[in-house]
Amino acid sequence: MSINQKNKIFNDVLNKLEKENSQTLYQTVYVDYKRFSLKNLPISLYRKIEILISDLWWNFGFKKERILIITLSFIFFFTICLQQKIEKYFKVYRFDSLKKRLRMSKYSSHFQTAIYRYLIALIYVTLIFFDLRINFDKLNFKYLCKSFIILFIYVFGKVCTAFIITYIITL
Repeated sequence: MSINQKNKIFNDVLNKLEKENSQTLYQTVYVDYKRFSLKNLPISLYRKIEILISDLWWNFGFKKERILIITLSFIFFFTICLQQKIEKYFKVYRFDSLKKRLRMSKYSSHFQTAIYRYLIALIYVTLIFFDLRINFDKLNFKYLCKSFIILFIYVFGKVCTAFIITYIITL
């Protein structure tokens, strides 16, 4: 059976399931069809990337709760990346009250200090991630690479926030 014939069968089955209002089966076949088209249909690289991201991100809209897990995962990932160099990131994008807290942390054990630094980094990343707008007056472009990392966290946070809002609206 050719790819075009399989594609037509998928479309016919999807149309039939949609008319019969069979949601669960429709979702299963739809996801299979998207994965089939990713592997077999002659579509552009951009479209393939879009399908792949949509599959991983929220299973083509059928598992919207995934975005919450992905958001938390990225916040923790960015926190771990910034934790060791948090003082340098304060030079790039300032949160004065957090910087003062970091200076005040003098613990006897390295473990306590590491936990405290992690919490400060977590708050720092979360503030950037969910900030409504970035204050470019606070952003120091002297550290260009770190500035772009801050901007990436901010933009990625806006994307996640938009998907979270969509998820909440469609509950």
